[in-house]
Amino acid sequence: MPIAPTVLIVDDTPAGREVLQGVLAQEGYQILVADSGHAALQLAQESHPDVILLDAMMPDLDGFEVCRRLRREPQCSEIPVIMVTALDDRGSRHLGFEAGADDFVSKPVDRIELRLRVRTITRLNRFRRLAEARARFAHLADLSPDGIIAISRDARVLMHNPAAARMFGDELPERDFHELVRPGSLEAFRDWFSRVTPERTAAVRLEAIGRGGARLPLELSGIAAPWEAADAVVCVTRDMSEQIQLRDRLHQGQRLEAIARATSGLAHDFANYLTAIVIGLGLLRGRTNGDQEARELLDEIEKRCEEASALVRQINTFARGGEPPGERVDLGRVAREMEPMLRHLALGADLEVRTPAEPAWVAGDASQMRQIISNLVLNARAAIAESGTILVAVARDEDSVRLDVCDTGAGMDEDTRARIFEPYFTTRTEGTGLGLATVHGIVRACGGRIEVESELGEGTTFAITLPPSREATGR
Repeated sequence: MPIAPTVLIVDDTPAGREVLQGVLAQEGYQILVADSGHAALQLAQESHPDVILLDAMMPDLDGFEVCRRLRREPQCSEIPVIMVTALDDRGSRHLGFEAGADDFVSKPVDRIELRLRVRTITRLNRFRRLAEARARFAHLADLSPDGIIAISRDARVLMHNPAAARMFGDELPERDFHELVRPGSLEAFRDWFSRVTPERTAAVRLEAIGRGGARLPLELSGIAAPWEAADAVVCVTRDMSEQIQLRDRLHQGQRLEAIARATSGLAHDFANYLTAIVIGLGLLRGRTNGDQEARELLDEIEKRCEEASALVRQINTFARGGEPPGERVDLGRVAREMEPMLRHLALGADLEVRTPAEPAWVAGDASQMRQIISNLVLNARAAIAESGTILVAVARDEDSVRLDVCDTGAGMDEDTRARIFEPYFTTRTEGTGLGLATVHGIVRACGGRIEVESELGEGTTFAITLPPSREATGR
């Protein structure tokens, strides 16, 4: 139920206050009274009335001075003031308007005129306040990072804020919201839409069609409310893409941690078995009695043991997340020195190596950096069917060192991109699936980050950003 307007009556005479109260009491106003100018200023600041009926002639502060002081106070400057005065000369009225009065009522008071003037001014003042509140709300809605949309009961978009336009596109007004929901989420949207009432908010998660047809995971939370004389649902639309990515990264991290713990134990036991085999090979060499075939067989077994040992080291690197970097290395120099070997790994693909003229110091050691580059080049070559290009580029600035490995190969779909750093995951018939997991572990241990850009048929770019070494930056 609307609250009745508040009227502050200011008059130093009891008879004057009683007359005005008697006229307005029948209109249902909330009445406040002050018997002096000072009391009026205090009451106006405390109660912020809808209108002030102010006697012009008072002994301490006259109505003109009270009006001037009200207009200087930010809290009271917009309160309508009706001067009530026996002064009917033109100069007095001009003085009142200059002081900030909005209207005049002459004494003796015409009861009907007073009621009409107070009614009109209180309505105008409330409309002004409503317009200001609506403007403030519109400004807040414009600043909101979440989308705000009013949807009619026949699912037409009645209003939206800039954030919603960024999500869905600028052609939102009058669109049927059903067209913005992916088919698999339509049933959930209809169920949610039917459950929203003025008394109960409801929320739903669904997949929508974003700007340019992009997949847009949304959370809608809304309540039924009138909108410009129409029944509508006013809802907040929140893009859940970042939260979903964070959740997936958390789950991936938990999976990697569990796999790493199990892998570390297995690698330790396997290393012990390899040690026993290598010791046994040494004993057998002394018993070949010049048998060349036997010695060649032992050499082949030892070679396989060395490969198995290298695999164990790779597994341990992944399981430990890389060794904590204890020195610094010029990543550009490492890439230049590796170029002949990288051309061999590229197996006929066009390889280009770009490095800066100045040292690109990072925290780590050369063997770790070589492992990162060689694994990424091998991965790039595997993505190229017959011919293509592989780029290894090192760049530096004040805040970071960047390593990019790009290829023009087959690229990856979204599901593959989401799993490429999982240990033992591979899309090839050959390989252990530990190469990229090892790269990820080393980069993480060095305090860096690795990002992947890839589309099917468009090639792949691995972008690694590493912090510069402390010695290099003087920190």
